[in-house]
Amino acid sequence: MAKRPKLVVSDTMNYYIEKDRKAVLEMVKLSDIALMNDGEARQLFKTASLVKAAKEILKLDSKIAIIKKGEHGCIFMTENSFFSIPGYPLEKVVDPTGAGDSFAGALIGYLAKTGDLGEENVRRAIVCASAVASYNAEGFSLDSLKKISAEDIDKRVNEFKKIVEF
Repeated sequence: MAKRPKLVVSDTMNYYIEKDRKAVLEMVKLSDIALMNDGEARQLFKTASLVKAAKEILKLDSKIAIIKKGEHGCIFMTENSFFSIPGYPLEKVVDPTGAGDSFAGALIGYLAKTGDLGEENVRRAIVCASAVASYNAEGFSLDSLKKISAEDIDKRVNEFKKIVEF
């Protein structure tokens, strides 16, 4: 019998929500982290409220709900906490296609690299993922991502800290 992985992350698509909503809800139920964009969250849970949608994700047994809001950042919710980060302020967006996927990949990569699934580390992973996604939008396809380094990501993460500090 297969052993359950340490972490299961799902990322939805509106196509599947339209075609088989029940199966998508089952997938969310099996996920430790349910990741989706704002339109998918509203569609899946039939609500305009992203907070309500995040709570619905948690009711399905996911431990963490992350809802991406494109250029407006994302929200993160657990049973006991809420976290929100703005989008990185870009002057020039070349192609946002794939930014959500690069966010998901960077999030999972960060968590895999650190091996820490604690809330504080997941929050750091979200900021890192947001930085990577912002680089993605600055170029076409993977062009920008091919050129960035860990130092570039760290620099943008530090800029995020300054943006949200008060």
